[in-house]
Amino acid sequence: MKKLLPILLALSCVFSLTASAGLLGDDSGEVDVAAVGIWAGTGDFDLFSYGAGTELSYREWFEGLPWGIGASVGVQSWQVDKHAGNPFKWHGYSKYDGDALVIPLGLNLYFAVIEWDNWNLVAEAGAKYLFVNEDIDLWNADKGKREDVEIDNGILGNLGLSLEFLMSEHAYMTFTVGYQGNLMKCDTEIGGRDACDATFDGAYGRIGFKALL
Repeated sequence: MKKLLPILLALSCVFSLTASAGLLGDDSGEVDVAAVGIWAGTGDFDLFSYGAGTELSYREWFEGLPWGIGASVGVQSWQVDKHAGNPFKWHGYSKYDGDALVIPLGLNLYFAVIEWDNWNLVAEAGAKYLFVNEDIDLWNADKGKREDVEIDNGILGNLGLSLEFLMSEHAYMTFTVGYQGNLMKCDTEIGGRDACDATFDGAYGRIGFKALL
C-alpha cells in the first residue's frame, strides 16, 4: 500500500505519546474507543458522500485545571458520490467511482464545560493530519476513457462537543458531535494532471466508550 511507511511512523508517534502517561499530574489518563460517521461537505458537488470508521484517543488533564490534551488515531473509509455535481470544476468529468482509506492522526485540546457526578460535557478543538490512500477513478469525456484520481495528504481542523454518561466507576459512554474543516486541502491529480484540491470536511458524530486508566 502506498504511503504505508509514513502511516506507520505516525502511529508510532501516537503510541509513544500514550506511553508517556502521567506527565501532567497524578491522575491517570483516559482512553476512548469510538465509532465515527462523517457527513461530507455541504452539497452535491462534493467528491465524497460520507465517511465511516473507528477512532482511538488518549487524553490527560492538567492537574487542578479544566483543560486537557490528547492524541487520536483512526481508520476511515470514505465513499465516493457516484453522482457528484462537479467537484473538480470540469464539465467533462462524470461517473465517479471508488473509495479512499483515510488514517487521521490528531492532536486535541479539551475543556470540561460541566462536570457532574454521573455525566460530563466536554468541548474539544484540534487538528488532524490525514494520510490518504485512494482507489478512485472517473470518466473523462474529452479523452473517452476512465482516469485515476490521485489524492495527497491534508490537514483538518475540528471543533466538537461530547456528552459523557457514567456507566461504572471507571467507564463512560460518550456521544460527540462536531465539524471538521480544511486547514490544508489535499493536492489532487487526475490522469497525471493537476486538478482542484480534494477535501474531507463535514459534520461528524461519534459514539464510544471511555475508560479511566
